[in-house]
Amino acid sequence: MPNRTSRHGTNKSGAKSGSWKKGHSCASNPASRKYRSQIKSFKGDPMLKQRPNAMLTPDVVAAHNELTSGIQRMEVAESRPSESAMSEGGETCATFLSGLSDCTNVTFRKIQRYWEKNQHQEVCAVLAAITEVIRVKGGSESLTDYFGALVSALETTDELGPKAAIVHLLSMTISAKDDEVSLAVLQHEFGKVSQLLYEILKAAAVDGGDMSTALVKSTISGLSTLLRKVAHSTWADASCRETYNMLLQFIGHHKPNCRKAAQDGVAKIVCPRSTEDSSDYHPATTITAQYCNDKLKLGDLKEASNPIEVCHILQLMRRIMHIFSLPDLQKSCERILSHMTRPDVIVKSVCMQTVLKMFVNAPSTNTLPIDMNSKIINALYHCQPNLADEQLSRDWLNMMQQGVSNLLKNCAQVPDAGMQQLKYVEKFCTHAFKFLISDRQAVSDNAYVAVQNTLKDLGEFVAKQEMEANDEALEEVIKSLSKLFMAGLNYKYQQVWDRVFKFYQIGFESFFNKARFSIFAEGLTSMANFRNMAHFLYRSELDAALGAAVKHLGPETFLEAVPLLLYGTDLDDKEFSRSWIIPLLQQYVCDAELIHFFNYFCPLADSFGKRAIKCSDSMVLAATYKTLERQCWELLPAYCQHPVNLKIALKEKPKMGPFKNNVMLLGKTLETVPQLQGVVMQALRNLTNYATKKSNWEEREEDREVLKKYGKNFLTVLFNIYVGDGEGNNEKKSLTQLAALETIRHLVRVVPTGDVVACFNKVYERILNGTTEDQKHLCFYDLLIVMVQWLDAKTIEHICGKMESMLGSNNHHIQKKAYRMFEEVCGSENELCKAYLHTHVLQLVNKFKKELQERSIAPSSKGARIRCMDNMVASLSSSPDTMDECKLKQLVGDILPECISCLRDTEKSRKAAFALLVTSGRAFEDSLDEFFTMAFQGLNGSDNLASCTIFALSRLVYEYKEKMSLQVLKDTITKVCVCLATNTRVICKAALGFVMVLFSFNDNVLIKGYYTTILEAIDVWKSETQRHFRDYARKILQRLVRKIGFEAVNMVVKSDDLKRQLNYIRKMNERAKKKKAEGGHGDDGDSSDDDDDSRRFKKETMDEILADSDSGSDFDDEKDAKKGKRKVLKAKRKKQAATMMEDDENDPIDLLDSNVSNKIITTKTSKKKAQSEEFKTGKDGRLIIDFGVNDEESDDDEFMKDIGVTKASSSVVTMKRKRKQQDGDGDDDDDEDDDMRSKMSQSTVRSGYRTGGKGIHRNTSSVVSHDGSKFRSKKARGDMKKSKEQDPYAYIPVNVGVLNRRKQKKLTGQFDGLIKAAKKGAAKGKKQKGSVGGKKRRKM
Repeated sequence: MPNRTSRHGTNKSGAKSGSWKKGHSCASNPASRKYRSQIKSFKGDPMLKQRPNAMLTPDVVAAHNELTSGIQRMEVAESRPSESAMSEGGETCATFLSGLSDCTNVTFRKIQRYWEKNQHQEVCAVLAAITEVIRVKGGSESLTDYFGALVSALETTDELGPKAAIVHLLSMTISAKDDEVSLAVLQHEFGKVSQLLYEILKAAAVDGGDMSTALVKSTISGLSTLLRKVAHSTWADASCRETYNMLLQFIGHHKPNCRKAAQDGVAKIVCPRSTEDSSDYHPATTITAQYCNDKLKLGDLKEASNPIEVCHILQLMRRIMHIFSLPDLQKSCERILSHMTRPDVIVKSVCMQTVLKMFVNAPSTNTLPIDMNSKIINALYHCQPNLADEQLSRDWLNMMQQGVSNLLKNCAQVPDAGMQQLKYVEKFCTHAFKFLISDRQAVSDNAYVAVQNTLKDLGEFVAKQEMEANDEALEEVIKSLSKLFMAGLNYKYQQVWDRVFKFYQIGFESFFNKARFSIFAEGLTSMANFRNMAHFLYRSELDAALGAAVKHLGPETFLEAVPLLLYGTDLDDKEFSRSWIIPLLQQYVCDAELIHFFNYFCPLADSFGKRAIKCSDSMVLAATYKTLERQCWELLPAYCQHPVNLKIALKEKPKMGPFKNNVMLLGKTLETVPQLQGVVMQALRNLTNYATKKSNWEEREEDREVLKKYGKNFLTVLFNIYVGDGEGNNEKKSLTQLAALETIRHLVRVVPTGDVVACFNKVYERILNGTTEDQKHLCFYDLLIVMVQWLDAKTIEHICGKMESMLGSNNHHIQKKAYRMFEEVCGSENELCKAYLHTHVLQLVNKFKKELQERSIAPSSKGARIRCMDNMVASLSSSPDTMDECKLKQLVGDILPECISCLRDTEKSRKAAFALLVTSGRAFEDSLDEFFTMAFQGLNGSDNLASCTIFALSRLVYEYKEKMSLQVLKDTITKVCVCLATNTRVICKAALGFVMVLFSFNDNVLIKGYYTTILEAIDVWKSETQRHFRDYARKILQRLVRKIGFEAVNMVVKSDDLKRQLNYIRKMNERAKKKKAEGGHGDDGDSSDDDDDSRRFKKETMDEILADSDSGSDFDDEKDAKKGKRKVLKAKRKKQAATMMEDDENDPIDLLDSNVSNKIITTKTSKKKAQSEEFKTGKDGRLIIDFGVNDEESDDDEFMKDIGVTKASSSVVTMKRKRKQQDGDGDDDDDEDDDMRSKMSQSTVRSGYRTGGKGIHRNTSSVVSHDGSKFRSKKARGDMKKSKEQDPYAYIPVNVGVLNRRKQKKLTGQFDGLIKAAKKGAAKGKKQKGSVGGKKRRKM
């Protein structure tokens, strides 16, 4: 029989505890008696709380039942009718708060919530009593009724408790909308109500704070609202002004709630929301200003004013000071400036914040004239704080910046009087520059922001005044700012040079224009000299400033201040110190004169090319000049983005070569210089995009005429490049060919139709005279495809008739070209192409059907064919003709089988098929039942067709779920679930995708209606099918459990495999909930060191071993052993905690340091949080970066991709690119054209400029590895010497950490293995060499 007394020493949790005495086991009950105390004090039942000594009567039971049933919380009345009265059939007496529970006025819903939360019982009781009074008198329970009843109750009530509740309700009533309590009633009763509230405030002022805060706050709120709603004429009465003065006495009250209520009330009175004329001040404004100014007035003794009271007054003034009248505002500013001279730092800061808020509120010029604004700014300079005072410096800078900003805004309204005030901008910037170099980073940051905002405001002011003649005062200010910025480039401001560069950037963007070039030219040159430095620290900020100068001044003006110093002669700078200018221009040139490129950079590039030939003896110098030549030409696309004077630039004769105009120069360069073909073609595309933009279409008519005139010449050259650039019969096009084709696509938009037709006919003749096996023959077809939509109607009809015969060609390339031709015609926005499609749509449909029946369609042609049919359906859908609607339904019925069968083809064909499916669905929006019936027929076909049909149904349900009828949705889900019950994997996978589409709607009603059908279909799977799709089944079960619950799913599932998965899901969910409740983070598997110690007790220390040896006999109880282990474990933890040290994994502790004792801590710091913020690493050391996308989202994306829907995720960027073989259309060149079109049609050449390096010799390529891998032999071990190269070598990167004494030992140890391996390899080589020599000697 077990010994039960042995358990007296331990409690239930197993923790150490003393032995219980006999009969005292109940002492383990918790000491907390919360609920027992609550019952004893009747805290949970207000009915019993009212009558704690009452007997249990039928009335009490009835009221208690009503309370606990949740109908309404009520208190039982203390006086109830007698039993005889109830037995006589009288009406049931109402409960004590029946007027509250059934109050119909929405204003008091908040009070009802008070009662439900057992709060503010007094207010609830008063509201119930007032409601009952109104009902007895036959009132309608409107706010006017409540207003009259509450005023009457306030007159007859003397107790503070009920009075506070009445005033609170009265304040709520008065604060309601104006249409609830009419203004006439409030104004009529204003004298009575204001007198009642005045007496309360007067008593509160006399009591000195003994009165209830709630009563005072409610009185202030109600009185301020009442004063706000009365007419302005009422303020002429002395009683009204006296009442308002009583309210003003509380704006500095020592109780925060009362003070805040008074300040809010005064602000609402003085600053009403309704917009009124600024000249019509509220009558209370003058009273408030006088009161505040009197409070701020300093007495005979300088410290007579209470600083706390001054701060409270200023707290109100910052909200209303901007609406003061001119005399009051002037006096207030004088008072505030006088307080700024006081030694109290807090008062100074509050004064500055008050003036700051006044400037932010932007008072009108009537309130704050320009002269007064400038005088205030001048006076504030005498209050400039010390640079070391962060708080005051921040407030002063913000205040001054807002003051200058307000001055500039007012000056813009009065330009004549405002120009003379611009000197304060330069004065403030000069003072702010002193704060800019402060040792305090916060002060420097505030100064930087202040100057930056001031310069932007000045730029806006200058932009408004540009239409008029430049004023001398403005020019002087800009000159002063330029000198100030120049001074900022001195070494005194070295630490803030990046901010000075930002100021220059703002200047170039705002007020440093070409007309003021002489003012800032010196500063621009100085910045260029900084840029010449090899290792300048603020290079990115400097490039931004110089780039702003290039963008807004133009490259011509910029080069005038910062010459390139390169001429292609012997006078060139040998260091190429300013070669960085050309890449900078390429990045920032915009809206530039195109003629400047032809007059400056074209001759310069020609000189560089000649110089490179002359310096051919020096490879480095020749390569440098060749690079400079190409960089000059790469500026051409940037100049062509938004060219100025395009007509003049193209017609002018160039300064180099025997060319009549610059067009001939570009054409010759395009034809004869292969290295510059891409640059010229990009420039032509930019010009075309600029001339054909829809914005400012009429203004660019002249530019289009120039391109029309010379475009045909470029077309001929581009035709030759595209056709003749290929190497032999290589099917893959080069980048130059693709760029040429895209340039042709741009130019045909501006070339006249007659010229396009002429070029088209020439190309077509070449096709007729050529052979189909030639690769150039296919290139001619590409040219026809590009030009076909810009032909005339006759030519379009002719070429389409010729292409119809090629649709059945056995040559897959020719067949695809024919379909591509029809795709261009059918998808064009040209009116001629639309007219042709409208008249020949049925003919094309019949031809397409015939080709499908008689011949097989090449896989590479399917995409273009389906896109053609998509355009046909879209064309018929947009036609209002009834006959076209009949043709449309017939067309959709004919093409739907082919469309569905292509849903498992190559990627491009599948994408086109889904687009056609959606377009066809739009044509049947009014009769989706018929369209789905047509689609259901594919479910009876082969497995491949059935799976394609399910994909189609999934996409259709995804697109048209909201427009589908319930019957069609039910039929679709039922039929797909029937397919899901099959054991064909292809069909099952498609059906599972359909189920995931249903889950994507997040429609629980839909899931609850059909989850049994889905589970029954999955439940009949064979074991092989369940094993193959176990992951998909688990995901479906997880979502069903989450949406409808475990029990509902478990009742439907019958299969053992699904039962096991379902139980596993339930356990995982329970475990996750448990860990979440315990503060865990899911199944991360992490545990603390304490948990590990409690699970695995290891004898590692001598104390533990001795503890085991000290145990008694072998018959000791198991309890003692556990107790000993726990005691040793506790001692171990205590010892570990006492000897723990702060350790940084990046900086080990130096135990020889004299301050090592300071790093000993007594508590263990948790590193779990820090570890959770780090990236995970794989076994091979690679980083595993989680973008925050869970598995369900990735699964949804996978299924959505199967139905042609791509969801762009903001947190995951897919870097993979599929190969052309996966696209399936890689057997022809049109796909490369489609892929490169978007890249080639960009308006600019991507800049190759990278910061870093010096001059032209900067290294912009990726980091070159010198680890010796290029000498590694592929067939044998060791290194291999290559011809015409150095001997095998390797560079070991040296870390700056080797300079650290503590890390020297560790870092220098990495060379030990290297030296050891080198010695080992040398010894092995020597041994092999000796053995080979011995063998040779033996043979000899």
